Amino acid sequence: MTIRGTTRLLGVIGWPVAHTMSPAIQNAAIAAAGLDYVYVPLPVEPERLADAMPGLGALGFAGVNATVPHKVAVLAHVHQLAESAQLAGAANTIVVGADGLLTGHNTDLPALEERLAARCGERIGDLRGAVVGCGGAGRAAAVALAHAGAGEILLYNRTPGRAEALADQLDDFFPGSIFRPAPWGAFTELADCRAVLHTSTVGLADADESPFDAALLAPGTALIDAVYRPGGTALARAALARGLDAEDGREMLIAQAALAFGIWTGRLADRDAMRQAFHRASAPNETKKETP
Repeated sequence: MTIRGTTRLLGVIGWPVAHTMSPAIQNAAIAAAGLDYVYVPLPVEPERLADAMPGLGALGFAGVNATVPHKVAVLAHVHQLAESAQLAGAANTIVVGADGLLTGHNTDLPALEERLAARCGERIGDLRGAVVGCGGAGRAAAVALAHAGAGEILLYNRTPGRAEALADQLDDFFPGSIFRPAPWGAFTELADCRAVLHTSTVGLADADESPFDAALLAPGTALIDAVYRPGGTALARAALARGLDAEDGREMLIAQAALAFGIWTGRLADRDAMRQAFHRASAPNETKKETP
């Protein structure tokens, strides 16, 4: 990759962002498309978000992703919202206009709908679904389940008030689904769920940490763990070991990134190039022996 004075800037705003695979996969898509862009990590502390957002236009950014913990907070700092961000109540993709106008989009929602359809088919009927973690991606997950026709959707969050607030907000949008807050830790009801979507940060920092015991899930349950990490998450590994239809967040990461790429560039992203870049970036560093 050659960076010139004409190179357009893209990036990801988060705190922390040292773990992110987004630069690797986005730059792979950029290279595959032959575009003069570069995608960089942008560590922004929560208390500095209000300073960072207005500066994107002045710095020449064409767009950025927003990741944990900024997906909801960025709503206060954009000028307009696409329908996807309005519906999801969060924005993970920001377009910076030539005049500095910031438009928030949400690609988590269509990415989750894509992955849910891959695991469960286009609709899951009136069966029960569950969302574990009610942050920005959690709301998108709940909307994806409602779009798939789930009759009842359990909402788990470590801060109960967030699950209750999300249920109240979504009840008005989706009268055909019942959104029910459930106590964190009371995961036995997951046994009755056709699909479980995990969107909390549990397992992000600790490869052995899991939000709940995969043994609680019944045969036939589809599990989508939105967390991604090299080697897969403990939750996804345990679910797969039980023979469940499960995946960690790698395919969702690729899907939402490809959609964001298209919004910024107007081009289709090469998903195979993205996947290959993910595997290269997540492969453990090999110890090289030096010869005398």
